[in-house]
Amino acid sequence: MEEKKKINKAIIAVIASLGVITAGLFGYVLYIDATKPVFNLNTDSLSIEAGDGFDPLDYVSFVKNVDEKTIDIDNPVQTGILGEYQVYYGAGQEIKALKVTVEDTKAPTFTVKPGTHEYFTDEKIAPEDLIYTLSDETDVDVSLDYEGQDFTEPGDYKLKVVASDAAGNETVRFANIKISKKDTTPPEIWGVIDVVIVEGDSLDLMNGIQVFDDIDENPSLEIEGEYDKEKPGEYRIKYIAKDASDNESSAERLIRVEPEIIVPVERPAGIEPFTGDVTNYIPQGGSVGWDATGIRKQPYLVAVNRAMNTVTVYGKDENGNYTIPVKAFACSVGREGHETITGTYKTTDRFPWCYMVDGTWGRYAIRISGGYMFHSIGYYERKEDTLEYDEFNKLGTPASLGCVRLCLSDIYWLYAYCPTGFRTVIYDDYESAGPLGKPTPPMIDTSNEFTRGWDPTDPEYPY
Repeated sequence: MEEKKKINKAIIAVIASLGVITAGLFGYVLYIDATKPVFNLNTDSLSIEAGDGFDPLDYVSFVKNVDEKTIDIDNPVQTGILGEYQVYYGAGQEIKALKVTVEDTKAPTFTVKPGTHEYFTDEKIAPEDLIYTLSDETDVDVSLDYEGQDFTEPGDYKLKVVASDAAGNETVRFANIKISKKDTTPPEIWGVIDVVIVEGDSLDLMNGIQVFDDIDENPSLEIEGEYDKEKPGEYRIKYIAKDASDNESSAERLIRVEPEIIVPVERPAGIEPFTGDVTNYIPQGGSVGWDATGIRKQPYLVAVNRAMNTVTVYGKDENGNYTIPVKAFACSVGREGHETITGTYKTTDRFPWCYMVDGTWGRYAIRISGGYMFHSIGYYERKEDTLEYDEFNKLGTPASLGCVRLCLSDIYWLYAYCPTGFRTVIYDDYESAGPLGKPTPPMIDTSNEFTRGWDPTDPEYPY
């Protein structure tokens, strides 16, 4: 018995020297090493919201014999990625584990761009193009729900925009969508006509040029090519118009730079030179005459005889004076109460199309003075096939509101071959239409609905 007690005491002494706790048939013996690190966690599992901060030391609740900052921590938690993580703590022989679940219970926050978003019928709508702001702690997928609506047809729609995060939380917004038929019609370029200038003169390449599009209010226009005003010759200038749908059209013009020399015009047989000293009487009394002296860089003088509704164009003779009649046109001057002005004028502005005071459109308009112009017979619309055919058949008689009307081929000739600033004289001579007489004006069959909307002298006349 005594020997057995000695053995037990030896065992206890050994165990005690190791600083452990043991139990046996002989009861419990407790020995704690005063230097052993000890710590506890206040929970063994927790859940946090994605994106929230996580500090593993916040969950250490009891420490002894160790500074909590020196506890070894294996922290794999990524708060931006959903899932379960095991965080391990260690100090000496103490090891603890904390299960952390990162979850997402909040739906994404987003807004769509304000206003109405416009697309064509064959254009794909990209979700990201509609997003103004978007916020979430996880990856977000944005999708479109058409809700059975046919976005291939023109119209106004409400489009459902859905933002879904990695946890399946959704936020829904609606965008205003306008679907239009795609524009396939290129712009039209007006006023691109051939021009003759005299050596040394400058030409504004944009003067009189206009671009129109059926949808785009501001189509672009580029110019390719150039001319040398100091070098006589022919130059090609190209105009390229493009609308917002990338439809493109082009037009070319010829610019002829002529030498600054006097080129006498061949005198018609039997026509005596005009001397410039003739007085032409008007009904109210008074008189109008003109000086036939040539003007530098102006090849022609244009004379309008109101009394005979005739225009005569004079070219320069060998002395550079306007004595040789080269062309005559039938015209329509102002009717009673709207008489055309008389006198000598220097022409100014010119327009390929010009809106008239009576609501019609005139082509190749050249300003004589104030509201008085040379121009074509009126058109109901800005289209070549909308001619005022009844007015056309009045050519050769007083019919306008004061302007001088000409058929299209005649006004085009003035527009193309008489440079800006050419002189015109308007007078009355009841005895003679002019040295070349008065041409017979063309007529239109007003009963033919297919052809009557066109000026028959138009180069584009399709019939």
